[in-house]
Amino acid sequence: MARRRSASRSVVVRQSRPIVIRTGGGRRLASRARHYAGVAGRGVASEKHTLFAVGAAFLYGVLRKSGVKIPSFGPFGPASTTGLGLWALGRWGHNTTAAHAATGLLSIAAYQYGSTGEVVGEGTAAVWED
Repeated sequence: MARRRSASRSVVVRQSRPIVIRTGGGRRLASRARHYAGVAGRGVASEKHTLFAVGAAFLYGVLRKSGVKIPSFGPFGPASTTGLGLWALGRWGHNTTAAHAATGLLSIAAYQYGSTGEVVGEGTAAVWED
């Protein structure tokens, strides 16, 4: 005959382990940082044309202030002559930097024409003097 079990039994209780929450912070944060840096870089790159136009206008002003003689051709002033030359270089030379710089110089020429009502150049090829 089989042995009878007694009423009391021993129960083995496993101790619970502490809960560990793992965060993938190192890799995830680095990935996000690279993403947002790329977004900022694309934002600056999209304004490159504005920066070149303003830079060309600034350089034109510095050259005029320092007394450098800027050539003009026909009825066009020096800003419009240089702007048209840069525009042609950008258009047919496939140079986007020149096209953006032409925007700044042609804006100066348009301002001069709008404020004075005349283009500053002379009837023949000449060097503009202030």
